[in-house]
Amino acid sequence: MIRTQGELDIATAPMLESVLLHAMHSGAPSIVLDLGQVSFIDSMGLRVLVSAAKESRNNGDRLHIECGSGRVRQMMEITAPDRSLPLVEPTVTATAGRPSP
Repeated sequence: MIRTQGELDIATAPMLESVLLHAMHSGAPSIVLDLGQVSFIDSMGLRVLVSAAKESRNNGDRLHIECGSGRVRQMMEITAPDRSLPLVEPTVTATAGRPSP
């Protein structure tokens, strides 16, 4: 599981993109991206998610994105990339094991 927090924007998106690509090329059978603690996402962050989803579809559909609720979920609903993103509901274990901020 890849957990990210804070803002996913022009400053942080390249790092997430690198981590996601590394995970996809690692051969892991499943990759879960937990965005539950992300407070803001801009167009660069959305671009990284859409690009990673496309890469995943081309390589076995292993990426699953937990976007939780709040601002990130709202942004995805407004901009509608959710139709192309592999969104899933947060898992109980991921929510229970999440460290406090």
